[in-house]
Amino acid sequence: MKKNTLALSAFIVIALSASALCVHAQEKDDPAWILFEKGKLAYQKRDYGVAMKLFQESVQKSALFPEAEVAIGDVYYLEGEFTLAEMQYQKAYRVRNAFYIPEDKYALLWKLASLHESQEKYSAMEEDLLSILADDEYFSDPKWTQLRAQIEDNFYKKGLDHVLKLYQFESYFAIQAHAKLGWFYYRTGRVSNSIQHSLFALIAMKSELMETLRSRDSDFEFESLAGIFRIERGSAEITEYLLTNNAFGCLYYLAGSVWSTSYAGRAMEIWKLLSETGQAGNFSNLSKKQLKKPWIEPRLEVIPKKS
Repeated sequence: MKKNTLALSAFIVIALSASALCVHAQEKDDPAWILFEKGKLAYQKRDYGVAMKLFQESVQKSALFPEAEVAIGDVYYLEGEFTLAEMQYQKAYRVRNAFYIPEDKYALLWKLASLHESQEKYSAMEEDLLSILADDEYFSDPKWTQLRAQIEDNFYKKGLDHVLKLYQFESYFAIQAHAKLGWFYYRTGRVSNSIQHSLFALIAMKSELMETLRSRDSDFEFESLAGIFRIERGSAEITEYLLTNNAFGCLYYLAGSVWSTSYAGRAMEIWKLLSETGQAGNFSNLSKKQLKKPWIEPRLEVIPKKS
């Protein structure tokens, strides 16, 4: 049995080597972008060995090819080689100015943030997310400091629906980063930061959703989140958008942070809305419990990032 196993292993190695040589012979003259596209097809077919080879060859043929560098990192990530994946993503980020689509750098930073979160490297995750938000003018530029203060003030005085009616942000690339930081700062006790990020995420989500809804009805106007959720029940597209951007989680943790302030009533309003929204899933169930007896989730243990 052992001899048979060894023979089979040797056969597999020889077969893979022959296949790799065949692939190389057929594609050695292809330009970098063709190799990259073929690598993506192999990746989609879960032929990760061939995909890795094609991505690496595309990098060898192009001095700067961040898309291929990211793709190599994706293969490492799927294989559980997280350290190599991180190194590859960082390599791609160093040449981010060469992205064919400049906005792809935000997706890369999101991948880094997600990788760091999975490893509980929260300080590194925070840094990645803040790097995304550096390009969100309304959030990062000092000239909009008063606007940021007004948003919070209007939220406390007049409620979330009023804020969502009043403000429009088109920094859609920053939505998930804001939402994740809203959760992170809630879990680390920085409730003021959590509230600000959560509000920015929700305003941008509403703004992007309005584009979809107005493409169907040019006269559509936002009235309330409850109204959006009623529309969402009959629209798979809206449901997918809300779930993809973690809208329900963003609302839930916004309420959690607000409950720690002197405006606990605003938290109760949000939890009540979520408790009546079946599509919110577990956040609906958690909100029902919060309405009965509010609590704060335990804090994360954050180890400072080594310099």
